Amino acid sequence: MNKKVGTTQKTLTELNDDCLHHILSFLPALDKLILGNYLGEDRLHQVVSEKDVFYIEYCMRRLTVDETTQILERFGYQIKNISLALPTYFTTDERRPYYELIEAHCRSLQAIRFFYPDWKSELEIFQKILFANKSLESISVQRHTEERLEDQILPTIGNMQSIKYLDLTGVPDLAGEEISQMTNLVGLNIRDCRFREEDFIKLMNGNNLKFLDISYHPLQAAALQALCDTQHELEYLVISLEGYSNDCAPIGQLKKLKQLILCEVCEPAVISVFQGIANHPNIELFETQSLSFQVANIFLSRIVSLNNLKFLYLHEHHGLNHNDLRAIALKTPNLEELKINIPRVSADGLVELIRDLKSLQKCDVDHVAIRLNLDLLHRFIEAKKQGNPQPLKIYWGGDIDEGLLESPLYLDNWHILEVSREEPSYRHVCYHDLDNADNSGDDGPFFDNATRFGQQLPIYLSYDQINITFLSD
Repeated sequence: MNKKVGTTQKTLTELNDDCLHHILSFLPALDKLILGNYLGEDRLHQVVSEKDVFYIEYCMRRLTVDETTQILERFGYQIKNISLALPTYFTTDERRPYYELIEAHCRSLQAIRFFYPDWKSELEIFQKILFANKSLESISVQRHTEERLEDQILPTIGNMQSIKYLDLTGVPDLAGEEISQMTNLVGLNIRDCRFREEDFIKLMNGNNLKFLDISYHPLQAAALQALCDTQHELEYLVISLEGYSNDCAPIGQLKKLKQLILCEVCEPAVISVFQGIANHPNIELFETQSLSFQVANIFLSRIVSLNNLKFLYLHEHHGLNHNDLRAIALKTPNLEELKINIPRVSADGLVELIRDLKSLQKCDVDHVAIRLNLDLLHRFIEAKKQGNPQPLKIYWGGDIDEGLLESPLYLDNWHILEVSREEPSYRHVCYHDLDNADNSGDDGPFFDNATRFGQQLPIYLSYDQINITFLSD
């Protein structure tokens, strides 16, 4: 007997608290605050969660100062993570009243991101916001101007011993003295900065880091040795080796290291890194840029000794071929993600890779010269069924026959083998700015756990016009 299905319409004010909290879970922070304010004092008490990021830019685009005042007076104490607007979007006079509201009502912040202030008056407001939030643990400061007011904001940060995560992305004239007194850091991003050697060593001696990004940062021999001698808890390291002529084997001393990402490699340095990390017990993720034919064999002999390796990203490795990939697959059977940009890879090599890597879940084949046609798709599917019980997603960077992804063969096996042309998300953002990170949970540990600023797309809703429709029997 068929049941009659009808609909019941309700406004938000008629919903019970469980339904309202369920709706809130899908909304970005600003919309949660608007909704909470609309519903009145007696409905929602806890509106935003500790993971929500309040973007002042979206607030300035959508709400007046008076509307923002009304919301922050009620809920400002609940906001834990805040991102201040990129200054070029608004004038100083437009920004100031919103920043003053943050200083007055948001005093329980745990993480904040802002850009270098343009004017001294703005610098003073930023300093007040920092002083008002004694529980701050994470600060991200980014450069957008050639002004030198950062010389005044960084000493303020350097005196905040509550800070555990510090992101100073792209401050080329940062010497390091300003923050060398900090002693409770867990995560540090000084990508593209220029620390003085003595200040970097002092910072290493005073902190036990888990996450460190020093990519595009010229590190001297004594500084590298200090890093390796002191950072016994380090789990995540991004480092540049271009032009580095000293021995990098001490990186192998970092026994708790789980993720190692090499940027701008040069042959002597990268060879010594391979020698240092041979048989490393904990490395799960390894990434490096192009390797020449001369170092390919050394790389191969060392990488296959990493028995715990799960994520391998190889960019433009002209020195490797499909036989080398076969050796990697056989010696590192626990790989879950693989990115290869190897021009000489063959169809046979890819088929064997899919068959042999039984835990593989994501494979990014970039700039491949092979065309994906019906025959190769069939071989992939058969190899997948033979050896790999996990669902697999292939990101194909080459040509695909027209209509192949609508073919019965593909649609019948889509649940075990999915093909995409899109760029995958990785477990780190080594080569990307913070703004390009997403909220998928695939970001690297420093950006994901420390800064908490994933891209959060605004959802524009008009709450006074919402009707909720339910199916009813």
